[in-house]
Amino acid sequence: MSETPISSRFLRSRLMMAVLAISLLVFAALAWYSRATPYPRTLRYAGSKQCAACHPEEYDAWKKSHHGLAERPIDPDLDRAAFDPPRELHHGSVTSRIWLEEKEGQPVLKIRTTDETGQYRDFEPERVIGVAPLRQLLVRFPRGQWQATALAYDPVAREWFDVFGDEDRKPHEWGYWTNRGMTWNSMCATCHVTNFQKNYRVEEDRYESHWTELAVGCEACHGPAADHVRWQREHPNGRNDPTITRFTKKQWVDTCGACHARRSLLLEPFRAGEAFLDQFTPVLPDLSDTYYPDGQVREENYEYVSFLLSRMYHEGVTCMDCHDPHTGKRLREGNNLCLKCHASKINPAEHTHHRLDGPGGRCENCHMPITVYMQRHPRRDHGFTIPDPLLTIEYGIPNACNRCHEDKSPEWALEAVEKWYGDRMDRVTRRRAVAVARARRGDITVIVDLLRYLNEEPYPAWRAVFALCLRPWREQPQVAAALVRALDDESPLVRWAAAAALNPERETPPAALQKLLDDKTRAVRVQAAWALRAHLSDGSPVSEELRQFLTLGTDQPTGCMMMGVFMKDRGNLDEAEAWFRRALRFEPRSPVPWEAIAVMYSEAGRPERSIEVLEEACQALPQEGHLHYLRGLGLAEVGKLPQAVAALEKAVQLMPDHARAWYNLGLARHRLNQPGLALRALQKAIDLEPENPDFTFALAAVYRDLGRRSQAVRWAERTLELDPLHRGAAALLEQLRGR
Repeated sequence: MSETPISSRFLRSRLMMAVLAISLLVFAALAWYSRATPYPRTLRYAGSKQCAACHPEEYDAWKKSHHGLAERPIDPDLDRAAFDPPRELHHGSVTSRIWLEEKEGQPVLKIRTTDETGQYRDFEPERVIGVAPLRQLLVRFPRGQWQATALAYDPVAREWFDVFGDEDRKPHEWGYWTNRGMTWNSMCATCHVTNFQKNYRVEEDRYESHWTELAVGCEACHGPAADHVRWQREHPNGRNDPTITRFTKKQWVDTCGACHARRSLLLEPFRAGEAFLDQFTPVLPDLSDTYYPDGQVREENYEYVSFLLSRMYHEGVTCMDCHDPHTGKRLREGNNLCLKCHASKINPAEHTHHRLDGPGGRCENCHMPITVYMQRHPRRDHGFTIPDPLLTIEYGIPNACNRCHEDKSPEWALEAVEKWYGDRMDRVTRRRAVAVARARRGDITVIVDLLRYLNEEPYPAWRAVFALCLRPWREQPQVAAALVRALDDESPLVRWAAAAALNPERETPPAALQKLLDDKTRAVRVQAAWALRAHLSDGSPVSEELRQFLTLGTDQPTGCMMMGVFMKDRGNLDEAEAWFRRALRFEPRSPVPWEAIAVMYSEAGRPERSIEVLEEACQALPQEGHLHYLRGLGLAEVGKLPQAVAALEKAVQLMPDHARAWYNLGLARHRLNQPGLALRALQKAIDLEPENPDFTFALAAVYRDLGRRSQAVRWAERTLELDPLHRGAAALLEQLRGR
């Protein structure tokens, strides 16, 4: 046997050492993994009853809580008092009847009310949502959906009422009880049952929804626990359970926020402990009136976002600092709860200037005002706002002083708080609210303040609000630059808001958005993908995330509209029209889908097709003036002026205050050589919007064409007063004065 060369022996030994090192690393990794997770995470649910054996006190407290009773089957014993004796309820134009009858020896609870056709029909509700202060019924419908009734029972007053109050909702309306605005699978389920999966089948327009447990069970907050139950059974009294996940403070707040927020779902199902923005996109105060400008709730906004905007959240306070997690009740009553932290900072008698034993002496009445939803459900605002009557006087923002002292004026309240607190009333909370209120009014001078606040504001949620409020001016260089910088903000909420503010309508999206497609937070990635939807690569991970988000909403008209916009911007016009028409089928009296289809074809250079769609729309909705207006514009574009004038005349007949319709009618009449009628229509537009330079310039041009030089000069000069940079008016004046 020949001897192995030294070089070969050396290489072989080095190879063996490398293999040994890799093997040791793999072994160590496997050993660590086996210690960390002896059971693979199956994400299986065990059900709350499995928790009772080891956690009896927590289970008993939860079982009687609002979470434990968030949803349950109808129980003739528990619910008999609501149905027996029989009674009638007159609400709107409907008279509903509620009663109990015997069926095969068993009590059956029934209601008679109008159905989807407006005809009276008997229904047998099968489940109940909520426990107090109201209970709603759920009725099973054929397409796998459950509908929540507008009828609700108040167990304290022992009476039935309509959750919409004096509204008289009709069967054709989206929010009528048999329609999609009241479909439990889409509107209620994720927050009333555990591990809900909607499973909407688009092709059949039906639901195959699944859930683990009725009610907000233990695992809705603690996460799937089947592995935990198994490990505990195999290791009685064992310690160091590797299946337990300990949440951070932020994880707990985000878990509560999953249901206590107005938000959109990014994916299903919801998993406790995951970051809010990896599962939802929130509704923040912005240019809409969903919230008041100071962040107070206005519509049904719940608590989470208001809490994010508050100093409490910024200082590290969590939901469970005030609420027992299993009963949901407050840990202390009255001011004792607030003074747990504020005793060293505030002397209640000196601070409140009210009797401590009266309503004005309670912290929550001033800093957590109540808004009543669904007629009977009072909820406290969790923004911990400071009452400021000046905001009421100048911007219509309610304040807690006048919520209580309804017989007094905001001026009276302002005088009082300025006497008590002096210069302290001019605080950051006021400045924030004023900036948002001015932005909503379209005040362009607010840009300076918004840019400064976006840069200096310490609370991420408020930085996000300011980013959203800058959206109307996103094309201005300094605004665009600030929003692009905000795309690098340390807070994902701010990055998400900046991406939303930069989301283009028709212009090219900023290239800076591209980097957010790889952001670590799902909501940010999806928002960037939506802005860049026309340029996404099919099949890319972020493209699939966007499609998943869009698909989740396709059981609702707004979701169909978004899918239509997505297809349109991807160049799939036929698919886009199909989605827009699906939205129309879901909400047949809405003009919005018609407008979307017509505008799509107009932008695509197919005006004749756009006009065809608008003619169909005007036949379907003859009283929708805006559809006639769009049709008039389309007809004018293709040179069919007599038909355009007729359509625009119909538009102003239906919308006499629509200044732009009068303006376009004036232009069309001028082109038809109808000078008197043209001048009359343009003057009407100016009467409605006297500060609009488009209208004054059009009138100047018409007078010029009619040879009426002095009137043309006067209106051209007026145009330059309104817009000193108006090139058309400057050129017209030069032309007129040069004659």
